[in-house]
Amino acid sequence: SLRDDQDVVCIRRDRLHPIEEARFYEKLAKTLGTSNQRELAKYVGVSQARVSQRLSLLEMPREVQELMSKGPDALTERHARAIRRLPEAKLQIWLAKRIFKEKQTVEFTSALVSDMLDEMGIQSRRSSRWNRAPGVRWRLSADTLELHVQGADHAARLDVLKRFLS
Repeated sequence: SLRDDQDVVCIRRDRLHPIEEARFYEKLAKTLGTSNQRELAKYVGVSQARVSQRLSLLEMPREVQELMSKGPDALTERHARAIRRLPEAKLQIWLAKRIFKEKQTVEFTSALVSDMLDEMGIQSRRSSRWNRAPGVRWRLSADTLELHVQGADHAARLDVLKRFLS
């Protein structure tokens, strides 16, 4: 249809928001009767990796998707991909809200997620030491996860009830 053709042009020119693009791929898959990402990528003229990355955004909690649509200060797709590595939706939502509120960088978010995964005993995909979040310390107790963040111009202490982890 004409709208689908316009969406393809917008995708090729990077004019669609990543969530809109993901919804387009989902709709296109239904229209074409396929779930094969390579076929979708070929049809649109983008890489299979791009299709896969965009579709994975739809697996994020609705609250995180909404934070990606909050204007110029919104979470980016790279923020969301880092946050998505956390195993629990409640924890993803909590961290996304904190990252959005504090306007943290993608690098900080990725390093923080890696540190959280390490502390939870889950293997992170950290590839090198430089990726660690500087000035971040964790302490887990029976009831609370305490996060201490110290930076050049701020220090913050965040207490998260254990229910966010369960």
